[in-house]
Amino acid sequence: MPITEKATIRSKCTFSKDRKHKFLLTLEWEEKKPKAVVIMTSPAEANCIVTDLATSLVIKNLHALGYGGCDLVNLGSKLHYNKLIVDKTEEDYNKENQEVIQRCVADEKNEKTIIAWGSCGEGNKRIQAYQKTLLEKLSDYQEKLFVIQDGRGKCGLHPLTPSIRSRWELVHFQMPKTQNQPLEQPTPPDVTTVEEKSQESEVSAKESPENQQSEETAE
Repeated sequence: MPITEKATIRSKCTFSKDRKHKFLLTLEWEEKKPKAVVIMTSPAEANCIVTDLATSLVIKNLHALGYGGCDLVNLGSKLHYNKLIVDKTEEDYNKENQEVIQRCVADEKNEKTIIAWGSCGEGNKRIQAYQKTLLEKLSDYQEKLFVIQDGRGKCGLHPLTPSIRSRWELVHFQMPKTQNQPLEQPTPPDVTTVEEKSQESEVSAKESPENQQSEETAE
């Protein structure tokens, strides 16, 4: 005799008013079980109806670990853009996005927060500074922060990493030792270039004998 199972995944999305940014995707399949927050890189097409591979893998592995739902958030919030934007053009959205993440982590229903942005930020000081700002806001919840580890002991992996697609092992996230040091705000590359050129022109002008003569006359 065949056995029929029924399940419902309830979903809820939080967008910006212009719907160009997605801040949060909440999924719930078993209300009585604990939930988790998963922080990835940037939002893809997944919404209340459409899903993607990363979201499917998150559901699969959290369900296997005994969770009944999750809040999916990302470092960036801009939709349909395959690059994390952390410059001033997105400053207001990034601020709102970090506030959403902070509220999710603080929620008592969320037992753990899984930092799953993988290698995002490696070699990019601007993204590293952005990650540092976020981690500082989450420092009060350090005991809830975890990363995904594979069978070989490699930590801090993204859900799409082949070695963890079938099984997650969660280990505590270690805050960077420099976490409490003052944050140095990154300077956009185009501004740096302009400043450097201006400084070079100024130095050249001062070293020119004609300009030195003009300065002495002006004095």
